[in-house]
Amino acid sequence: MRAYLGGDERAFEALYRRHSPNVYGYLRRKLPDRASADEVFQSVFLKLHQTRRNYDPAYPFAQWLFVVARTTLFDHFRKAGRQVPVADLPFDEERVSQNPPPPALTGEKEWEALNRLPPEQRQAIEMRVIDERSYEEIADKLNRTPLGVRQLVSRGLRKLRLARGKS
Repeated sequence: MRAYLGGDERAFEALYRRHSPNVYGYLRRKLPDRASADEVFQSVFLKLHQTRRNYDPAYPFAQWLFVVARTTLFDHFRKAGRQVPVADLPFDEERVSQNPPPPALTGEKEWEALNRLPPEQRQAIEMRVIDERSYEEIADKLNRTPLGVRQLVSRGLRKLRLARGKS
């Protein structure tokens, strides 16, 4: 993203290749038909381009992109006269925009549980869930074994499910 902010158009292409499948999959799960998903998908990347100067490199790009995707999705619902599903509403818009949670984490209890995780466990979950990195990639970043990363992610997700009230 830093290269793209510096004017490197190839950097945008790399961002698009890496993240577009996840954004499109998210939209297909939230929208009833392919045409709507296609329309919102295009709007997401247009909005990314238009608001790129708002990106804060202190936060992971994938989280910022999903905030853009979610906001664009909400705009689509509003324009269509549909209400945004309550389960998709963030509990605290300001906190979400400053440090967005993974897309599946929208409740106060889940947010608090995510913040209570040890930093390395939280980072492993974010890289696995948001960035959809392999356990091997995460292991390299965290200087752990892939098995150790699997355990970090598994235990952290268990804590988050408990916070959500599911076992």
